[in-house]
Amino acid sequence: MKIAAFDFDGTIYFPDGLAPDIAEAIAEWQAAGNMAVAATGKSYNEAYRALAGSGVEFDYSILATGAVIADKNRQVVHHAGLDRETVAQLVHGLVGNPGTNVYGISSTGLDYCFRECVITADTGVITEVAYASPEAIPDQDFVAVATWTPDNPQVQDAIHRWARENFAVESTKNQGFVDILPAGTTKGNGVEWVAQHAGWDREEMEIYSFGDSWNDLSMFRLSRQAFSFPWAPRDVQEAAGTVVGSAAEGLRRLLA
Repeated sequence: MKIAAFDFDGTIYFPDGLAPDIAEAIAEWQAAGNMAVAATGKSYNEAYRALAGSGVEFDYSILATGAVIADKNRQVVHHAGLDRETVAQLVHGLVGNPGTNVYGISSTGLDYCFRECVITADTGVITEVAYASPEAIPDQDFVAVATWTPDNPQVQDAIHRWARENFAVESTKNQGFVDILPAGTTKGNGVEWVAQHAGWDREEMEIYSFGDSWNDLSMFRLSRQAFSFPWAPRDVQEAAGTVVGSAAEGLRRLLA
């Protein structure tokens, strides 16, 4: 079984929508008997909003960087949550960072913002939220706490270190974002989980992955071949090993 796993933002999805030719290329890949898997930091709600009207139907969707996994029918088949006390401690520790948007990512519902957030297409992951104060965190099922620190990599790095050093969590960096997740939650572990759920042995699988940021590295490490892009950070390009002009171009190389 061949599996292609696709990051969304900066890989197949951009501020003006889905990349040209990617829906057709994914359909060709699936028609050849292969599996296409979403592997995104987007929440359940945001990912399916992004796909609306595209015609793309992933065989599985690894959402919120692996905290939620849904099947082809969009039914959640795996879920890992943060306990409410951890969410409260994270939110209270983060809202004081200047210029930082702080979000609570829900398992399937609307995501929350815990301060006055700037919601624009540039945030990529989060475009529609409910608002809550840090003092009144909803009794909600949160799978992640995310921060967006545009144009401030120093603050992003500091948040990443703080989360890893002070909590039993996973912390992954995206471009502008830090996602704080249940321990052991990564895109790579999500791909492994999908394979097991589908009933395949690891030895039976050929994994190919497409991504543009650091939270994609865990699935790059599983891959027979990984693809990145000229706009990705240099170390991400180097980790992928293959740089292409688009995800559709890379996928069609595999089909050739």
